[in-house]
Amino acid sequence: MAYVGGWSKVVKDIPPYVRVSGAPLKAYGLNTVGMERNRMDKPARDALRKAYSLLYRSSHNVSQAVEIIRSTLADCAEIRTLLEFLARSSRGICRNQDISQADEPTFSPSDDLDVDNCSG
Repeated sequence: MAYVGGWSKVVKDIPPYVRVSGAPLKAYGLNTVGMERNRMDKPARDALRKAYSLLYRSSHNVSQAVEIIRSTLADCAEIRTLLEFLARSSRGICRNQDISQADEPTFSPSDDLDVDNCSG
């Protein structure tokens, strides 16, 4: 359920649920429209928003972010899908975002993690 903008140059893997565009390719947040159209519940969207923040808005590298996601976020189908994708990625993921221009809120592991009701 990733979203790739037109005329984008894709040379790295794009994680599920992420919205990317441009040349060079940049991540611009989550594909919230696609998630809502597919009736993804709010706890799953919240968990993905926090995972996105760890992957794209924190100072952690991908391996560190994956470990934090695995240990702190609810075990729901959408997070499992994201983690499985990241584990299988052979080219690496698109990460060339200018953090100062991101449109998603930041998240740290100390933030409230009220996403235990992820269904899936």
